[in-house]
Amino acid sequence: MNNTRTFTLFISSTRIHSIVHIALNDQQSDSHVRVTVKELDFPVMIPDIVLTRIVGSCNGLICLQVNCNKIIIWNPCTGQSKVLPKPLYSGSLFYGFGYDSTTDDYKVIRGSSKTILGSKEVTIQVFSLKSDSWRSADDDHGNYIHLEGKGCFLNGALHWVEVSMVASRILSFDLAEEKFKEKLPLPYLGNKNCVFVGVGVSKNCLFVYSYPLEMDLRIWVMKEYGVAKSWTEVVKISLDQILPEERNESFKPLCILENDEVLLDYKRNILALYNPKGKTFRNIAIGTQSEVAVYMETLVSPVTGRGTDI
Repeated sequence: MNNTRTFTLFISSTRIHSIVHIALNDQQSDSHVRVTVKELDFPVMIPDIVLTRIVGSCNGLICLQVNCNKIIIWNPCTGQSKVLPKPLYSGSLFYGFGYDSTTDDYKVIRGSSKTILGSKEVTIQVFSLKSDSWRSADDDHGNYIHLEGKGCFLNGALHWVEVSMVASRILSFDLAEEKFKEKLPLPYLGNKNCVFVGVGVSKNCLFVYSYPLEMDLRIWVMKEYGVAKSWTEVVKISLDQILPEERNESFKPLCILENDEVLLDYKRNILALYNPKGKTFRNIAIGTQSEVAVYMETLVSPVTGRGTDI
């Protein structure tokens, strides 16, 4: 019998919390989940923590970056952690963490910008848990300065929304080949005034969300990977109708839970859950910033990358 539980990790600059989501009985009329918030111990002792961000999560492992270049792979369920060697280059425009099934290896990706002869170029660094070392990706990847932030892991690749003056699209970085490959289409909206600003994963499907230029925050799910026609709008939050007094505040979807509730970063320091059935909001935590990762209980070791599910 599989007794694994789903957790949502969220962090502020120096504190780490885990929210445990427990689904209610199907016969109950209330479709909300109960939420338990617990503060976790930081995986390693680091003095003078200024900034912590989540690089990614995969198979129960969380990858964190602390301050500028200290990177940690951590299993919150077992408490095991590993501090990575210092990266080849400082700073990063975009980053991610995932699993390469072809080599049974966990990898960290960092895209760093540097200026050469007056022009910016991007160097992609790859950390392999198996080799315990960094290397530069051998990829004629061009100039990906329009990517930023955390990539989401699905189907052996990391994904980002690229936004430029020319076009918007989803770029995927294949962890096995260590190069950018597919350029996935975004939902076609005709002449509607909409800008896509983020991508995530829900129930093994990609989702994207739009910047609410018309006071609607909208989320689409790609129900069949790589198929443009499979994009389906699943959530539309009319902020001016639901929260008219706060319609100018920022809302950012962080993840979609198993019961279809949407976890939102609100005002950049509040976590809220939006229930699309009842069209209701409820705050669940304050002072959290917007760093969030969803993970399952596993016994995978951040040192060896091996283990078995609980």
